[in-house]
Amino acid sequence: MSNDWMIDVLADLKAVARLNGMDATVASLEDACLVALAEISSAHVANQNEKARPAPVETVSSNGKVTPLFSKRSYA
Repeated sequence: MSNDWMIDVLADLKAVARLNGMDATVASLEDACLVALAEISSAHVANQNEKARPAPVETVSSNGKVTPLFSKRSYA
């Protein structure tokens, strides 16, 4: 199942937030959209790589996920 629907939902939420003058929410939703796109893309690449060749046991846990890149992000 494709996760592209999440991008559509985030875009709808962003549009409503923009109409209601919720600038901080708009910015946060733009960030969320970028994170979702990165994770969807990396999951797709990881799935393609797994189909092409089996990953060694040591690298299965990393699997191309970008979540760790954003996990240390601080919010003001």
